[in-house]
Amino acid sequence: MNVMKKQKWSKSRHHIFKWGLQAYFQPYTAIKYGFSFKPFKDVRNRPYLFLTNHQTTMDQFMFSMCFPKAVYSVATEDIFSIPVASAVIKWAVAPIPFIKSQKNVSTILTCKRIVKEGGSILMQPEGNRTYSGQTEYINPAVAKLAKMLKIPIGFMVLHGGYGVRPRWSKAPRKGKSFCQVEEVLEYEQYKDWTDVQLYDYICKKLYVDESCDGQKFYSKHLAEYVERAIYYCPKCGITHFWSKGDKFKCTTCGMEMVYHPDKQITLSNGQPAPYPNVKEWINGQNEYVQGLKIESCDTPVISDVASFYLTKLYKRKVLLNKDAKFDLYLDKLVVTKQDKVQTFSFLNDVTAMVAMGQNKLGITTKDNTYQIKGDVRFNPVKYVNLYYHFVAQNQKPKPTKEFLGF
Repeated sequence: MNVMKKQKWSKSRHHIFKWGLQAYFQPYTAIKYGFSFKPFKDVRNRPYLFLTNHQTTMDQFMFSMCFPKAVYSVATEDIFSIPVASAVIKWAVAPIPFIKSQKNVSTILTCKRIVKEGGSILMQPEGNRTYSGQTEYINPAVAKLAKMLKIPIGFMVLHGGYGVRPRWSKAPRKGKSFCQVEEVLEYEQYKDWTDVQLYDYICKKLYVDESCDGQKFYSKHLAEYVERAIYYCPKCGITHFWSKGDKFKCTTCGMEMVYHPDKQITLSNGQPAPYPNVKEWINGQNEYVQGLKIESCDTPVISDVASFYLTKLYKRKVLLNKDAKFDLYLDKLVVTKQDKVQTFSFLNDVTAMVAMGQNKLGITTKDNTYQIKGDVRFNPVKYVNLYYHFVAQNQKPKPTKEFLGF
């Protein structure tokens, strides 16, 4: 019996498209993001696992400019559910599919396949772009993957990305950003390390904190849309915020803040704000959430109106309701679609929640995957935080450090 040989993942067209994309994105990012880079050279032409931090939507294009040929990026499932565009992306650059907050055996097998073919892999192990300017939680599984692949690890760090384009922002700001391969860790150096030792090393090499580094970035829209990231007011608890220009305010009590070019925050009267920057504000709202007692309640913590989709992974998204109402409780999410009500119990139904892009929320249940897409001010962070707080409070024994999804 003749068995058809499995086609190679790596194609010569991927390298052609890499240079075609770079011809456009190199001047674009230089103008819009003040971006520059140092090319990476390796005369031995061998496969690498490149690990990077994750600050902007343009990260993968920025990092890819450092290399003389295409590298294969691990990409989340969202880009594989876009009609037509997904097929073009897969054909042109062949990203490696990855589903957030799930085990990804196929992702590991694809990585091994690419390495065997001599290709390199680029991965952002945070999984989430930073909302605060500091490197987010890194999944320890990245250390196991590295040891499994048995190849050199290249550590790449983007500096200034949060300043020029915070995840929550409306548009790029004027400023400078830069990236390069800062270190190569040979397999011979780490092969005898424990997974914990390698994981700690990875976290150290990818950590940056740009929340208060003194660098300045300028825009007419400095505070827009910070309400995608923050939802907690020290006076009002969980609430909505509204932003315009360089100001944002709590819609409940009216407290107004100013976001400055150096990424620091003050009250509009010049007095100190409850928190000096977005990182400390997020730390404060995390502490507030971690202090909430999980119990059944008759009224939601907060409500939103947004579009509701059923996601067919790697295929398409099906619109279930354009203007669904979402009531978030401490132990569940209730969705009202016209005259129908659907309840997602955090205990019995939901297996993962993840913030996607700037104003989208992914919900994975035992049976399906859904997506909430809100307006430009929609905050997915509160859903993720409250869900993982519920998970932590119901774990036995309770974790020493509570994970809130980022």
